[in-house]
Amino acid sequence: MPRTFVRWFALAAFAVFLAGAWRLGGSPGTAGRGEAIVPGPPTWLPPAAVRAAEAGRDRLYALVGRLTADGVLRTLFPALAPVERPAPVAFRSPLDGAVFVSSASGAGILIETEAQAAVHPVAEGWVLQAADDAALGIRLSILHPDGTVSVYGHLGELRVRPGNWVYPDDVLGRVRERSLYLALERDGRALSPTDVIRFDPR
Repeated sequence: MPRTFVRWFALAAFAVFLAGAWRLGGSPGTAGRGEAIVPGPPTWLPPAAVRAAEAGRDRLYALVGRLTADGVLRTLFPALAPVERPAPVAFRSPLDGAVFVSSASGAGILIETEAQAAVHPVAEGWVLQAADDAALGIRLSILHPDGTVSVYGHLGELRVRPGNWVYPDDVLGRVRERSLYLALERDGRALSPTDVIRFDPR
C-alpha cells in the first residue's frame, strides 16, 4: 500500500505541476525558476493533456483529503504526527514484605530479605539480558516502557529468559542467599532506586 500510494502521489503531483504551468502560460522550463511569466495561450501542451493533468490534480486533492481525514498520512509519514512522550511508569519493590535497604558499590542498592525470596520486576517490561556476572552472580536486566532499565543481581535461579515480556506480579527468579542487588538507569544515567521506589522498611 505505501509503495503504490507514493508512486501514484508522484505521478499526480507531476500532473498538478503541468496543469499549473499551463494555467500560467509558461512551460516546464520556466516554472519554478523565479522568472516572470506572462499569461497567454498554451503553446506547448495539447488540450487533451491539459484536461488529463487537471483531472489528475483533482483526484490528488480528493485523495489527500481522504487520507488526512482517515489518519493514513500520519501512518505513512510519522513526522506529521505529534510526538508522544511515554507515560510515567509506577515502580514497586521487587520483593514482597519488609526489607532492609543499604547502598552498594556503584549506583545500585542491596536489599536484604529472606533466603530464597521470590524476585519480581519493578514494573512491566521486556527482558533484555540474563548473564553470569563475577560480582553479581546471575544478573538480569529489563527494559521498561519509559526507557528505564532495571538490573537485578545476586539471583540464584531464573524463571524468565531474554525476549520475555514480564509484569510486576511475575516471578523473575529467587535470590541466591539473603540479598538482592538492584540498579536503575535511564538515558545512560543512574537513578537511585530509593528515589522512585517505596520500600517497606524492616
